[in-house]
Amino acid sequence: MTAYLGLRLRRFLLPLLLFSGVAAGGSLDDARRYPGQVVFDERGQSSVSIRVNAQITDLADITRGSQVQSGDPLVWFESAELRTVQSSYLSTYRNSDFQRLSYQSEQTMARNRLILRWRGLSKKEIEELELDGEPLEEIALEAPFDGVVLGLDVVKRQVVNAGVQVGQFTAVGMPALSLADPDRVLVEAQVPGTEARRMAAGDPAHVHAAAGVLEGEVVGVYPQAVEGSGRHRVVVETRKDAVGSGLVPGMRVGVAVSLRSEPVSRWEQRGGQRGPTGDPRSGEGAPEGPPGQPGAPAGPSQPGQPGQPGTPAGPGQSVHQGGGGAAGGSGESHGRP
Repeated sequence: MTAYLGLRLRRFLLPLLLFSGVAAGGSLDDARRYPGQVVFDERGQSSVSIRVNAQITDLADITRGSQVQSGDPLVWFESAELRTVQSSYLSTYRNSDFQRLSYQSEQTMARNRLILRWRGLSKKEIEELELDGEPLEEIALEAPFDGVVLGLDVVKRQVVNAGVQVGQFTAVGMPALSLADPDRVLVEAQVPGTEARRMAAGDPAHVHAAAGVLEGEVVGVYPQAVEGSGRHRVVVETRKDAVGSGLVPGMRVGVAVSLRSEPVSRWEQRGGQRGPTGDPRSGEGAPEGPPGQPGAPAGPSQPGQPGQPGTPAGPGQSVHQGGGGAAGGSGESHGRP
């Protein structure tokens, strides 16, 4: 009887053990460590864009790696197009027909204010425009959130073409600079191809840093190998309770991921997590667009410029979030005080 029960138990447990080995791999304590580097999370990056034809008049004293705070003026520009839009708004604002308290007039003025916001003026500057009755000559783009400058895309006296216009709104805009949220980071590990094919999104991982061992999980595996090395990038995200644990972009770390007993499909390797759409930290700095119009579109991708969609900072491009890159959006703007 005992032998019979032992045989039945083994038949029941063996498939579970095999499945566990394929799905989760072995112990992370015994897993091989791979070299990794901390990089900015693309989902925390944003382009600060100019959405009118303009000329750059001045730049703040910032460069790649500079830390800025929300509301800091970063780029100044002049725009005859924007002055015309302001004058048109003032003409409507002064019209006594639109000063009456009616639903139609309120809706019309709200739309006109949204046009000004989309073109670059902040709420504060619109109030100033209504009070003074004179168009602003010089506008300053402000940082939409506390962040780190990834790169400047404009220079002094540069003429900016905002791109194709759709009605009252530009379809693209010209990126002026890129920012990243320093609190949102990922870890990219270099893994040999034969071993990377035995990893997939959702697998547990350990990040060995100077501050200790952090728990995390794989969020994606690059299908293409790093040129000249034959290794693949495996992207790891630490647990939420590991935020603020001392991981700094550029830091070298070790990454441990237990291998599955069998290679996984290419679809699993790619992962499927989606990041948040739009500017993740734009706040008041990136209006969504008018009713019936799309939100602020991202600027065109430019190879070698971090922070653009599809061209992240750090050692390589990330494909782990299937559509959650940084969105283009303009920061708050105001006249130079």
